[in-house]
Amino acid sequence: MRELKLALRLFSRDWRSGELRIVILSLLVAIGGLTAIAVVVDRVERGMTRETSQVLGADRVIRSSYPLPQNKLEQISRFGLRRSDSIRFSTMVVAHNDFQLVSVRAVDKHFPLAGTLSIGDQPYAPGKTTIGAPASGTVWVSPRLMQALQLKINESIEIGVQTFTVAGVIETEPGSVNLIDFAPNLIMALGDVPVTKVIQPGSRIGYHYSFAGDEAALQRLDEWSKAALDAGERLIGAEENSPALQSALGRARGYLNLSGLLGMLLGSVAIAIVSNRYIRRHFDHAALLRCIGLKQNSIFYVYGMILLFAALIGATAGVLVGYLLQHLIITFLADWLPDRIPAARANAIGLGYITGILIVAGFSMPGLLRIRRVTPMRVLRKDLTPMPTGAWLIIGSALTSLGLVMWRYTLDIKLVLIVLGGSVVLTAVFGGLAQLLLRILNATSHRAPMPVRFGISHLLRHREATLTQSIAFGLILTLMLTVYLVRNELIGDWQKQLPANTPNNFVINLPPADVQAFEDFLHKHAIAASEAYPMVRGRIIKINGETPAEKYGEHYEQVHNSLRRDLNLSWGTTLQKSNRIIQGTWQTKNPDGISVEQEMAETLGLHPGDTLTFDIGGLTTSGTVTSIRKVEWDSFEPNFYVIFRPGKLDHYGATYISSFYLPPQQNKILNTMLEQFPSISIVETDRILQQVRSILHQASLAVEFVLLFVIAAGLVVLFATTYATLDEKQYEAGVLRALGAGRKTVLVCTASEYWLLAAVAGITAIACTEVIALALYHFVFKIEPVLHGWLWWTAPLMAMLLIVPAGLFAIRNIINTQPMMVLNKY
Repeated sequence: MRELKLALRLFSRDWRSGELRIVILSLLVAIGGLTAIAVVVDRVERGMTRETSQVLGADRVIRSSYPLPQNKLEQISRFGLRRSDSIRFSTMVVAHNDFQLVSVRAVDKHFPLAGTLSIGDQPYAPGKTTIGAPASGTVWVSPRLMQALQLKINESIEIGVQTFTVAGVIETEPGSVNLIDFAPNLIMALGDVPVTKVIQPGSRIGYHYSFAGDEAALQRLDEWSKAALDAGERLIGAEENSPALQSALGRARGYLNLSGLLGMLLGSVAIAIVSNRYIRRHFDHAALLRCIGLKQNSIFYVYGMILLFAALIGATAGVLVGYLLQHLIITFLADWLPDRIPAARANAIGLGYITGILIVAGFSMPGLLRIRRVTPMRVLRKDLTPMPTGAWLIIGSALTSLGLVMWRYTLDIKLVLIVLGGSVVLTAVFGGLAQLLLRILNATSHRAPMPVRFGISHLLRHREATLTQSIAFGLILTLMLTVYLVRNELIGDWQKQLPANTPNNFVINLPPADVQAFEDFLHKHAIAASEAYPMVRGRIIKINGETPAEKYGEHYEQVHNSLRRDLNLSWGTTLQKSNRIIQGTWQTKNPDGISVEQEMAETLGLHPGDTLTFDIGGLTTSGTVTSIRKVEWDSFEPNFYVIFRPGKLDHYGATYISSFYLPPQQNKILNTMLEQFPSISIVETDRILQQVRSILHQASLAVEFVLLFVIAAGLVVLFATTYATLDEKQYEAGVLRALGAGRKTVLVCTASEYWLLAAVAGITAIACTEVIALALYHFVFKIEPVLHGWLWWTAPLMAMLLIVPAGLFAIRNIINTQPMMVLNKY
């Protein structure tokens, strides 16, 4: 109780004197920025994920090869989600005595739950937005089916034993982008299916149960599905339904998480520096308390509670400010962010609070242990015992705890290890480089002007403070430059991959005999297209001689979608430009060699030398993995999970696939294309391409916002580090003034000191930024690492522009204060 009363009294005194205000202000700024970053990044990321439901037609879909049991549907109904049911099957239809295989989608009156269903009266012409199913007895058909059967609106089409009227042409249809079903689409009412009598025992039917609702309800559905769904039942989201969306969202999450972690780390550095400065300034006061009988533990408790009070106030104010900031930012950016951006989650808000308290507790503990060991003799002698060994263990525990918070924030252990572990390593590297540069400066200082020699002398006399400042300044520059790289290079490279003429149509089922004629058609109409690639369809039936069920268990279909369906297989001698070999060799002398996509290989545990056996049209063939490829699925060009050597699949009867860009105003060319090449299928990917571009734009905006906060946090750390050594500079400036030095001389001496610090920090930041960038490029984003020549002039210049003005601003009052007023304080 005595310690608590003393802590409250000292807290009140230090508050009035301004000692604690900078601590609390730094906490407020750091935690406010951290909270705003965490909440904005979290909301934008979840908003992007939910916005992809526009493509799927719902937030979640359960797919099953049989009707979902009623008891499961009743359990799902308790979650409060909206529901729409549909079934899919293939059948032959008849019109004008012509037959055509179609993919039928029978939907209910609630379709679609998300996205836009647009029905027109002419192929590839603007339609009207519609909700629900066609009227009973009518159907909507795709433009390709209209072309194949020479249909017109209000004409008849036979499905099974029933005749239906064509009531509209499908312009856009959520959830229809599928390179697996080659047949043209047809939509009918779910209630009309029984009268067709096309579904018989043994028919291959896909049952789809779509759901939409608030995020909490969807999370309950996700958790329920993990234990409740059987092997033939699968819950999917939009990104799982599209490799391009999955790739885009994964990359956006990586950029946002990286930017958020760097902002978090900078805020942590600011809090650690400010809290330790406060403790160091109270060593003398602790010695006086020891003189009047206060014990070591009491000293520890008193100053520990003072910092705890400051942390609670600063963290509370910071969280409130951060929450207000993120609300203002989301409101300001509303026109560019997802329409259905979710509300802030309590755990994202609490992240800043927990992190702030954790950092203050962990990183101020070494200082508290040192102030605990202050002896009464410090009143007469300014000695101080070295940092105890246990303090390093506490710092390690604090870093571990911070790493756990970061992991909970990103759920990406590799990214956390690179950022946090790399920062610890960089701290040691900064220290070593700083010491080396100081020695070089010492060896060459005799040639420098007097003010510069004085600056070097001060840096060498206060080696510990100099190293601390160099490390802090270097970290600031490194983290700020890294976020800048994320925004300008990583996202910039991504933008270059999606130019205005990115393919928005896929052509599949192109016969080999028509490839040259098709390419001539594209050239005649000035249509930019990718190369045409051969393709056959096959299913994986064995991995290293084991069936998927033997290798992965009865739920093997949930391991990776390559085990659930037939895959598009291709072959070739040239590596596609959107592919990159990351393991093994692209072309080998092995005629059975195959190249496998990276994510599939990692999920299935495949390595060069493993074998895969495929069933292709009832025949089996095997291949040996010779390389693993990184595939840019969001390039919107033909890509494949597995690529064979030429000649291996020649006798399996391949068709070709290609992609091309067609401006919306030229869509009528598609009618001519279908007339000339009636066997092909055209899959429009405008909806997914638009979604990927939206994700890219939103990720770019969010990273720009984080960059601003990282710069703000960097400035806070900069001023906190500068003020941490202000006492020594006050004393030395007072001595210089007392010895007759003018204000200009003091100013030049101090400026030269900060100029030297900026040079040291800038040079070390160059090397460290390159190392972090290379690690992120290679291990996290899986892209080709590059060196950045512009860093060699940007980093030193940036250091000069930030550090020197900050230092001069901090000492502005010192050079204008009378020498005796300064020296009387010491």
